[in-house]
Amino acid sequence: MEIFEKHKTAAYIVIFIISIITYGLLGYAIGRNAVFYSAAPEMKFVPDINPGVCSIDIDEIQNGVIHGHIGEKHVRVRYRGKVVVTDGFGGFLIEY
Repeated sequence: MEIFEKHKTAAYIVIFIISIITYGLLGYAIGRNAVFYSAAPEMKFVPDINPGVCSIDIDEIQNGVIHGHIGEKHVRVRYRGKVVVTDGFGGFLIEY
């Protein structure tokens, strides 16, 4: 028992250091998971501030297909180096 009494302080110091490291790693892991899995902020929609600029409106993305239409002005849409052809009303779809 004398050996334990002799090294009691050193054992407490080692336990203290291990506890600090464990709590630090646990706090880091909890914080990282909280940030990683937190929801992205909601998209903010603002009114069009440049109505004279050519625009492409994406209506929906569904099953790997992008549906959209071209605004009032004429604009050329390219996808992977090829020109996207629109229908008579300016609508288009891109399958990827």
